This record gives sequence, C-alpha cells and structure tokens, in this order.
Amino acid sequence: MNRQMNKKPLKQENDLVRDIHSRIMFVIEATVDIVAFIFTFGLLVWSFFNPSIASYVYIGFIVLFEGCLIITYFFGKLELKSWSEVSHNSLSFSASQYAAFRKYHLFFRFPGEIGIIHSCFPSITLSAFIWVPWLLFKHQWISAIFIGLNTVFVIKYLAIRCCDPRPYLEKVVNAGNIKYYDELKAVNSIYEELLIRLSNRM
Repeated sequence: MNRQMNKKPLKQENDLVRDIHSRIMFVIEATVDIVAFIFTFGLLVWSFFNPSIASYVYIGFIVLFEGCLIITYFFGKLELKSWSEVSHNSLSFSASQYAAFRKYHLFFRFPGEIGIIHSCFPSITLSAFIWVPWLLFKHQWISAIFIGLNTVFVIKYLAIRCCDPRPYLEKVVNAGNIKYYDELKAVNSIYEELLIRLSNRM
C-alpha cells in the first residue's frame, strides 16, 4: 500500500518534470526560429543594397550550418556500424529497427537539439523564394543557383535524415508508397521504446 502511495507522487513529479522540459524546449525552439528569421531576412534586406556581399555571407552561413550537420550525421552513422554498439545501451532492436535507428540516429540520440536545429529550416526555405529571383534579377547567377539547389535538394535531405522522419514517412505511406511502411513502423516502435526508457529514468 505504501509503495503504491509513494509511486503516485513520484509519477506526478515525473510528469511535472517532463511538462517543464517540453515548455523550456518550446521556448528555445521559438527563440531560435525568431533569431534565424531575423538573420536570414536581415541578410536579404542587406542584399537589396549590396547583393553580391550579402549573398556570399548568406551562402557562408548555409555551408557552415549544413556542413556541420552533414559531418555530424555521417560520422555518427559510422560509429553505429556494429550491432553491439546499439545493444550496448540495453536496446533490443530487430534488424529493421537497427537499420532505422542508424539511418535516423541524430533524431533518436539528440531529439531536443535536433528540434532546435529543425526550427531554422523554414526561414532558410522561405527566404530562398525571395533570394533566388532577386539574385537572378541582379545577375548573381552562381549565388542564385547555389541557394536554389540547396533549398530543393539539401534542405529536404537534411529535414528527413537528420530531423524527425515521421511526418515525411507518414506522408509517403498515406500517399500509397507501401515500401516505407515497415520503416515507419520501426521508427515509431523505437521512439516509443526510447520514451519508455526516458520515463523510467526520471
């Protein structure tokens, strides 16, 4: 009886901790989103006066930001070459789960940090719709092509591989692409298992 009474306040305390954590992460993500918006669109305003230098600064930011993310993703993937390294953390994964874990390992290993990084992508994507035609108008062909290709290919790749893959997988599965069903199932099962482990740890 006493154990049950002790577990109830402990569960309430854990729920409170998770609620506070989620609120803090929301505030951080919103702040990063606002800063990214101000930075990207601030450079865009600067480009109206000096398109050449402003576009080079913007491209430098993109290369640094996305380059670090890509390097982190691929080096982390190389660390997970062997099955034992995942089971080392007491995770009993099937072969399909391990493949999904390795493919989307940044999301599973650093969900909070990845959420913050993902909040920068909308500003980069939206600003590209102004950057590209403006730079083409100002005859900055190389900068315009780089920003356009980055938005179409690189941002999309990073948003799927390095961030939460569930929205994309659910979209393609609902569209009738059944080959991603097993992958979506594996991602959801891993996420649920990690949530249970996190809950037990609190």
